[in-house]
Amino acid sequence: MAPQRLHIELSDVTHETSFGGQFMRICSDGENPGQDSPVLIAHMQCSPHADDDPEPRVPVVSIQILDDTWIMNLGESGVVEVAEKFHDFADLLINKVAPELAAARADWAEHHPEHHPQG
Repeated sequence: MAPQRLHIELSDVTHETSFGGQFMRICSDGENPGQDSPVLIAHMQCSPHADDDPEPRVPVVSIQILDDTWIMNLGESGVVEVAEKFHDFADLLINKVAPELAAARADWAEHHPEHHPQG
């Protein structure tokens, strides 16, 4: 290979690794039962020979929320910021939403006893 072509050949080289994720039941239309799909997958990539933008040359993380929904090109502080937001949301679900849902369901059950066709 001619030395002047080396940067062209290397420009497509990208180093990547993925960090698992979670499987959750996802429904795109809000009506069907949905299907189990991977969500919240972290990908680290580095394109050390990128010509167009020097930033992707350093490793970055992108978080795939689901299918084609991404939070892109995060540096270390960006990863921490997203994790803190996920943590805050998990805390809200555990400590506020779940207890209020339990209370609402208990209230509903108390005021709306199930009716049986034989009863």
